[in-house]
Amino acid sequence: HRQNGYAGRQPDVKELTYPFQDIVIWGVTAKILHHLIEVVNTVR
Repeated sequence: HRQNGYAGRQPDVKELTYPFQDIVIWGVTAKILHHLIEVVNTVR
C-alpha cells in the first residue's frame, strides 16, 4: 500500500493493484481494499 504510493490519497481505480499470492486484486475490489486499509491505518 505505502510502497506503491497509495497511502493518504485516492488513486484511480485503474491504477490500483494489490498482488496477493498468485493473484492480483484490481478494479473495484482493490478500491474497497484500499479504503479498508486507509480506515484501519487511521484507527491505529
